[in-house]
This record gives sequence, structure tokens and C-alpha cells, in this order.
Amino acid sequence: MSVNFRDGRRPPQKALEIIVGYMTRVAHPVYLGYVSLEVGYSLARTEEMMTILEDQGVVHKMTPEELKAVGYRDIANIYVLKGAKQFKVNP
Repeated sequence: MSVNFRDGRRPPQKALEIIVGYMTRVAHPVYLGYVSLEVGYSLARTEEMMTILEDQGVVHKMTPEELKAVGYRDIANIYVLKGAKQFKVNP
């Protein structure tokens, strides 16, 4: 499980809490860019934090198939909270 940034530093716990709080508040799939704006980090650093949260089982990066199924472009970087009720994809 990844717990550090690529440069070996630990992500600020407060930033991870802001991400989860934001995603809970909006209660729908969220583009990585919006998360980046909310937390105030670069896209690259925010993506590293999202990977950490994904490794911890908190969020899920939507696959191209999932994105298409709900009407998003298949190249979008969109995340959802795991277990979120709004995230239902019919196979």
C-alpha cells in the first residue's frame, strides 16, 4: 500500500480529509481537477493523494467502461467515494 508521495514525503492528513469531505459534500462523481482546486494542490500532487486514498479503499477511479456507461468521456479522470449510492453502473 502506498502511503507516501513519490518523493518520499507523507501527504498532509488535513489535505486527505479535505478531499474526502468535499467528495462527501458533493455526493456525485468528481473530476480530478475539481478536487485539485478544492485542496489547493497541483493536479499531479492531487492525483498522488487520490491514489493513496484508492489504495486505502476510500475512493475509486472510474474505468473507461464505467465512464461510458454513465455518460462521461472515457478519457476523463473521475473519482467516486467507495460505497457511494449515486455510483451505480448497469452492465
